[in-house]
Formats: sequence, C-alpha cells, structure tokens
Amino acid sequence: MRGLVIGSILLGAAAVVSPAQATELDISKCVFPAQAPTVPDGSVASQDEMVAASAAVKAYVTENESGLACLDAAKAAFGEEPLTEEQHASYARAYNTAVDAAKQVGDNWNVAVRAFKAKNPG
Repeated sequence: MRGLVIGSILLGAAAVVSPAQATELDISKCVFPAQAPTVPDGSVASQDEMVAASAAVKAYVTENESGLACLDAAKAAFGEEPLTEEQHASYARAYNTAVDAAKQVGDNWNVAVRAFKAKNPG
C-alpha cells in the first residue's frame, strides 16, 4: 500500500513537471552570426575585395537564415499551444534583432555595390 501511495505521488509529480517542460521555449540553441561582415567602401575597393566581401555577406546571410529557421522550429514545437507573453517577447526580440541586423548588412552591401559599379562602369 505504501509503495502504491509513493508511486501515485511520483506519477502526480511527473504529470506536474512534464507540462512545464513541454512549454519551455528553448531558443538558446539558435545560433546567429557573431558579427556582421565588413563591407568595403565600394568607391575605393578592388575587385578582389568586393568578391571577398560578397562571399562574407553570403555566409552571413546563410548563418542568419539558419538561426531564424531554428527560432521558427522552436516556436512550431509548441503546436497549437499559445506562447506566453514572456515567450512571445523573447521570440520576437531574437527574431527582430536578427532581421534588423541582416537588413543593415544588406543595405551596406547594396551601397558598396552601387559605389563600386559607379566607379567601374561596364
């Protein structure tokens, strides 16, 4: 009888713990670029510098997209269960920070490319 009571208590405790664990939004495994690539001044950069910067920008974009996909997967793991206000804020903050950083890199790259093309027409 005593074993049955202890087993019931442990089973009840597991039922209480399990939902809490299932509702954790774990975005800590989502990796984003440590820093934005250096984009040269296109008005003075060489062809080689622009090619190297292009590769760095592409690698940055790929890593950033992987991080965003990770965030989406973490959110999707909830299924139909809604995020708490705190979880939504954490998700949105991470997502928006990554998107804003990528937009800045893209804007910087576009400025550099336009300046490079203006300096090197044709």
